[in-house]
Amino acid sequence: MTKVIALSIAHNPTAAGADYHGFNEHNESVVWTWLVKSHLEELGYSVVIAPVGGLKQKVAYINKMVACVAIEIHFNGSSNPRVNGCETLYCPGSTNGKRFADTVQTAYAIFMGNKNRGIKEGWYKMEVGGVADYFLRKTKCPALILEPEFISQIHNITSKRFIASNKIADGIAEYVEELYG
Repeated sequence: MTKVIALSIAHNPTAAGADYHGFNEHNESVVWTWLVKSHLEELGYSVVIAPVGGLKQKVAYINKMVACVAIEIHFNGSSNPRVNGCETLYCPGSTNGKRFADTVQTAYAIFMGNKNRGIKEGWYKMEVGGVADYFLRKTKCPALILEPEFISQIHNITSKRFIASNKIADGIAEYVEELYG
């Protein structure tokens, strides 16, 4: 059976997420998502990208595709333009999600050249102990939210796109092979 990897673009054109002087999360997520997709396909994987739109529709699409893993690429925001770092979020309490997050974070963090903020349980609005993030909670397969950098770090985001996207894809592939053979 072909392993399907699902990718999802952060936010949408009308609600673009974090923004720094016109450089926004959604547009950059589009670029990174397509780079990850391209490298995964070079590695022989079948990759789908969830249609841009609402979160419920994205998750329903991913579940319909019977994906073996799902990844959504975001970029953090902060009122402090000097803050930097990459992190990977997984579904609270998910052993597979935690292992997946560790594999991917380890694969790409060193290439970002910023602070490695590690892996974390993904809570809605980051309220620990509240409700798990919808994307992480409702996908039927192990799912991650990647935050490679803070949106204010434009130079780092644009200069590391290619290498980091390839390393993200390598980490995804490593986990898929480890879990599914």
